Amino acid sequence: MRMSLAAVLAAALLAGCCCPCPEAPCPPDSSTEPVPPSAPAPEPAPAPETPPEPTPPEPPTEASPDPATPIVIVLSAEGAFVARHGQGEGAPLLAEGDLGAAAGAEAQQAVLDGLRNALRDLSSQPGMREADGSSKLKVLVEGDRDAKWQYVQWLMQAMAHPDLKIYKMQFRVRGEAESGSDR
Repeated sequence: MRMSLAAVLAAALLAGCCCPCPEAPCPPDSSTEPVPPSAPAPEPAPAPETPPEPTPPEPPTEASPDPATPIVIVLSAEGAFVARHGQGEGAPLLAEGDLGAAAGAEAQQAVLDGLRNALRDLSSQPGMREADGSSKLKVLVEGDRDAKWQYVQWLMQAMAHPDLKIYKMQFRVRGEAESGSDR
């Protein structure tokens, strides 16, 4: 049982002890006179709890991205890509690179790191994360019919990176949606 300081002192005084130690009595050769018992001191009222001040909500910014607007990555047959936040040439450019022209694994990794960094900047803004920490971003990879599957796989791995956790991905062969072709 935990006792307040006032209760310990009151118990010591009632017991005729000169010190506030509830476990052991005063030593017999104590030079101080025992204090006569008196009425126990009233327990102090608990301090009123001060509620924490509410954190003001972040003001909306015009630059905040819309998670419903997809990231469109246009991939050429040679491995060059352009990533934009939205569709069309007027959409903001996020990153561009060439996986086919990058000689060696380190150069290819550097190209993918550039894409990941751009997406990390976008997905770290307020309102861009789900409760479980995954990204709300949606990605559409629009690839050339002759693009190597390896390039698509690398883009998928970049989206799944632990810093991004982008799992909402769609794939489309470039030009087929507009023409309705079923080649």
